[in-house]
Parts: sequence; C-alpha cells; structure tokens
Amino acid sequence: MYFSFIRNRRQRKKTYIFKLAIIAVAFMLLRTVLTVIFNINIVENGMNIVADAKDKVIYSVLKVAVKDVYGLGDYRENSTNTGLSAIIDEGINKSSNLYAYVDEKNKKIDLAFYDLSYTYANISDTISVSTKDTNTEEGETVKENVAEGNENDGKPEYVAPASTENGIRYSMEQLSDFSFLMNKLYIVPSRAKVLEEELNAEEMLGIDMKLKQDNSKPQILIYHTHSQEGFVDSVKGKPETYIVGVGEYLCKLLTEEYGYNVIHCKEQFDIKNGKLDRSKAYTYAETTLNQILEDYPSIEVVLDIHRDGLPEGADKLVTDINGKQTAKIMFFNGVSRSSTGGDIDYLFNRFKKENLAFSFQLKLKAMENYPDFTRKNYIDAYQYNQHLRGKSVLVEVGAQNNTLQEELNAMEVLAEVLHKVIN
Repeated sequence: MYFSFIRNRRQRKKTYIFKLAIIAVAFMLLRTVLTVIFNINIVENGMNIVADAKDKVIYSVLKVAVKDVYGLGDYRENSTNTGLSAIIDEGINKSSNLYAYVDEKNKKIDLAFYDLSYTYANISDTISVSTKDTNTEEGETVKENVAEGNENDGKPEYVAPASTENGIRYSMEQLSDFSFLMNKLYIVPSRAKVLEEELNAEEMLGIDMKLKQDNSKPQILIYHTHSQEGFVDSVKGKPETYIVGVGEYLCKLLTEEYGYNVIHCKEQFDIKNGKLDRSKAYTYAETTLNQILEDYPSIEVVLDIHRDGLPEGADKLVTDINGKQTAKIMFFNGVSRSSTGGDIDYLFNRFKKENLAFSFQLKLKAMENYPDFTRKNYIDAYQYNQHLRGKSVLVEVGAQNNTLQEELNAMEVLAEVLHKVIN
C-alpha cells in the first residue's frame, strides 16, 4: 500500500511537470505569435512612419522578431549560414519600409525602419571606396574646347578634360574610373549594391535623352510620392506651401518658359483616412501613374519631386545662385538590388540603365553650369517607380530646414538643367 502510494505520487508529480512544460511551451508559442502579429501589424498599418514635428522617421525594431520568427538565435552562431540573407529578404524586405542589414564584419543583424524619401546622406551610412591618385580629380579648369553644335562624330561629349568657365567638367578618363565615380559623384547606402558595369560613363553619356514627342501632347509628368513634405515656413492646410507647391512652380516654368507640355499630379499618396501614412505611398502612386501613362503614352519624362529629411541640427542644403539663396538638389535612383540578398526580382526594372544615364547626364550638366547646385547622386536598393519610363528620376530638393522660397529658386535652376538635357 505504501509503495503504491509513493508510486502514484511520483506519477502525479511527473504529470504536473509535464503539464507545466506544456503550459510553458504554449506561452512561448503565444509570445512568438503575438510578436509576429505585432511586427506585421506595424509594417502593414504604417505605424512605422509616425512622423513627428522634426520628421524623425527611423525607428528601431526588436531583434526578437528575427530571433523568434526565423529561429536564427544569436547571429554570431549562424554567421556561416549562407541562406540567412535570403531568409531576411524574403520575410522582411518586401515591406516598403522595414529593412534588415546583415553586418558581416561585426556579425550582427540590424533591423530598422527607413522612409524611402529620406537619405540621411550626411550620416556615415555609405560605402567607402578608395580612389586613385590623380592630378585632375576636381576636374580641369580649361575653357570649353568643343565648338558649339559639334556632336563629336556621335561619341559622348566628355572625351577630353574640359570645363565651362565657371563650372566643372571631368575627363572621360576620370569618368571611366569606377572608384572616381563612387568617390566624386555618387552615394550608395550600405543596404544597396551597384555594379561597376551599371555605371559605364561612355554608355550613359551615349544614351540620347532628347524628347521624341513634340509639345502637341503631354511630354513630362511631375508628381509627389510624399505630398506632405514641408519646410520651415510651410503653412498647415496650404498645400501650395509644401512640396506640391514646389512641383507646381516647376510645372509653370517648364510650360511657360520652355514650352513643354506638362502634367502635374497633385494626388496625396501619403494621406490615408485623413492621416499621414507613407507605408504604401509608392504602391498607391504606381497605380495612379500607370493610369496617367496609359492615358498619355506620349509622356517621356517622369519626375518624382521630394524634399530630403536631415538629422536635427544638420547644415542647411543651400547655395547662392545668381544672388538667390537656392536649395541644393540631389538626383536619386534605385537599382533593385540589396547588398545582402542581391537582385530583388519582384522589383525588376527594364529601364534601369536609362534611369541611371538620365540622372548622370543631369548631374554633369548641372555641374557644368552650377557646380554647387547638386549633391552627389544617390543610389538605393529599391525601385521607386522608376520602372515606368526610361527618363524617370526622383529629385530631392533641399530638406525640412529650407524655406519655401529657397525651394522655388531651385526649380528655376532645375528647369534650365532639365531643358539642356532633354531639348
């Protein structure tokens, strides 16, 4: 009887332990499920982009999402897992705002929310590329030595060291050096990867950017993926004081001063249910853009006009042009390729070569005439709806600490530069 009691007691104890283990496992599973739901909800509902008055739009994400959902544990123990990047790209990077960066050097995973409009180019989040020593790395200062109207037998114009009297021009030898390009003309964040063959200067300069369509039909489309981007003196409730007003002035200049047929789309892709929501702005914009381009197939140039967002306390992006305080601009491209997962197939862009050539020619033309007007061209990992037309580019005009007038002044210069390239 006594031994039977002890045996039954031990069995009951094992049963309790087993039940407790099941409960513990259930709680762990519930925690994982709730974590997954929470993070998915953040991404899908745009909670990641809760822009405050200072437009700070980078937020940390709990690494438990990666650890729990994908079972990766400590990355230091999984550094040889060749499928790691693919897992992260497949599971996370399809969100328009949530990115994972695998830091191979320090053996860690960094997860962060990025607003695709903001480059934070002054932060050391760029690829460092050594350059070859050269005596002409800032460009030669001799005057233009090619006669006006001379097309150089069909070859790219940049065949010899030359510059305008007040501007900068690089030699073809310099522009053919990938390290030189990356050091002098481009910024590439660590999450993106650009191939040397994609920045072949001779090929990019050889692509004809002149418009084929006359102004009897629409030629240029201007729009704003982020219509709510404002400036230090923007007035709430008055879209003409925001980036949309800047685009409207560019439209007026191109139409009245240069004679182009321009459509300005003022739709608010970043406002949903009366609230700021940038999580799917590019997706919403693509739907509208496709309809406009279907209605007006004559459109050849597509300009997505933004203003950048800089860290608090950063210097203002401004220069003096013809006595006017003018916001600096930056041409922005996507290559649909991440540094960790390689080519992003679902963001395929058949116009990638033309896109890169367009911004390259715009950058060089601006430097010829207004050397301090443009920042380095920015190349990021994604697509930014530039797959719709060859002559597509995202333009960052100043930042949140510029004035509206500085932005408008920049449009006068941009219109001139654009005209020189496409006319």
